[in-house]
Amino acid sequence: MTLDRIERTVVTYSLFATTSNDIDAVEAIDSFHDLLEVLYRHMKTPLSAKATHAAQTLIWKNADRHGLQAAENWQKLLQHPMFDSAGLLNKAKIWRKAIVTALAREDVPAAREAYYSMPSSCQNEAMSRYLAFKIALKSGDNELADDSLHALSKNADKDPSCLYACILEAEQVRSRHLAVLGLQRLLDKQLRGTHLPSLLRCTARLMMKELESEGSSSNEAMEEIVSLFERARDNVKVLRQGTDDQWGVEIQWWSKNAYNLALKFCDTVHPEYLVRLLTVCIRFLDCYPNDGGAMHAEDVLRRKSSCHFLSACGLIVLARSAVDDHEYGRRMYLQARQEIASFQADIGEIKKIRMGDATTDKESAIRSSRLFQLLKFDLEAILHLHQWQQLNQAFNIFLKFSGDGDQWDSLADLILIIHQQAPSIELGPQATSRIPQLLQRCINETWKKDRDIVKMSRWLRLAFSMHLHDQDNGLALKLVEQAAAIARKGYTNEAEVYPAVELTWLATMAFNKAIDCLATGDYGGCQSWADAALELAYYADDNGSLHAHLTAKRKVAESRMGRRRQ
Repeated sequence: MTLDRIERTVVTYSLFATTSNDIDAVEAIDSFHDLLEVLYRHMKTPLSAKATHAAQTLIWKNADRHGLQAAENWQKLLQHPMFDSAGLLNKAKIWRKAIVTALAREDVPAAREAYYSMPSSCQNEAMSRYLAFKIALKSGDNELADDSLHALSKNADKDPSCLYACILEAEQVRSRHLAVLGLQRLLDKQLRGTHLPSLLRCTARLMMKELESEGSSSNEAMEEIVSLFERARDNVKVLRQGTDDQWGVEIQWWSKNAYNLALKFCDTVHPEYLVRLLTVCIRFLDCYPNDGGAMHAEDVLRRKSSCHFLSACGLIVLARSAVDDHEYGRRMYLQARQEIASFQADIGEIKKIRMGDATTDKESAIRSSRLFQLLKFDLEAILHLHQWQQLNQAFNIFLKFSGDGDQWDSLADLILIIHQQAPSIELGPQATSRIPQLLQRCINETWKKDRDIVKMSRWLRLAFSMHLHDQDNGLALKLVEQAAAIARKGYTNEAEVYPAVELTWLATMAFNKAIDCLATGDYGGCQSWADAALELAYYADDNGSLHAHLTAKRKVAESRMGRRRQ
């Protein structure tokens, strides 16, 4: 029999086997397979390209008539060596058909086998990579999924349809990580005709959903989403190309979501991401048009001030943590001072809008508390940046501060540090003179807030130590008198009892100061200091022991003073 007749016979048998209703599909496939095996053993060569194409076309068209299992067996038959004359293009179609059928049967191993049976050139075709991505989704093979997206993105400028299809597939099976990865590939390609604002927002939504589903945020995930928000910020000109209404929507969407993300994760993520998100929010808030009236302007300023406040707090945390990188710490402190200045400018504008009527502003107390916190951060930054020439102005602001302030004791800590460094820095006479005034206010405000007698007695002792040897030690004497007034209330059960150790120390030191005055001939000073010391000692909870001891010593001192005057 000639080769031509054999090929005609195979084509005819293909038509009969795939279309006849009189023969079982399994039997037809087995018989056809046996026929091809016999022919291959005797011919040792495949059918011609023309005969191969005709037979494969008949099988291809009718393979699905008897169900998925039969279709898969027909497709295996299409890969028989007798059909090796089929071109690479047709072979790729057959392999892809086998993958589709295997996936339809939920037979992922068979689909993988079909894919990896393909030559690498066929594997990297767009449709093959799309099917490989579907295999990866069903098998959880993230490496294969990533490779497929990478391969598709390389040729996305010619035809991005398969890349879009992968993104949809990932979204349908709730694999948001891979959907985001696909969208990021599209963003990196910057294809013509792509609507960048929609693509950015779609990617951001998926990223935020992924963060919510995870319940926590890793640094890697935060880096991705923060980078995306910064990309939107850097493409403000592109986002602005729409109508005014569309531009307004973009401003609101990006500023709102950047702020909400910063609030939601501020206590769990690295402060750097918090600062970067808030910077994005401020950038979009700055883009709001100034045509919305006073209420609208105030709302924008209120949100900007909140961003500046949180950003300054984050920068201070970063600066404090930069123990081994002093230059980085300095940069963070400098940025923090800029944020603090911006916060002050914003609340100043709010006051102007409200015409200075703070009583109508329900949030004025919150802003005042935030301002006080930031002013302390500003003083800390001045200290670390060695900007000594600005200390006098900073002290003056605290002395004139009229709003609600919390934690004056932490301010006192800073004042004490500055006082300790005063001899080695160019502090200036004005700033030096304001240190005791400011410390005294810290003591008074702390006592008003929490009435913590232990804390108060400690501050009085520290302040007393600072000013005991001043040329004009009137402030030190006033501190002893203030301690006596507080101790009196504890003695009469109107308040907590003054700590015994602190009271004894302060009364003794005050009495010693009286003796020092006596030694120098300052009899008036001796009298004042002795009176203050005994007044304080009177309220000691020791059955009058300390008062009696100091009284006896005073009598001795007075007798000496009398002899000297004679």
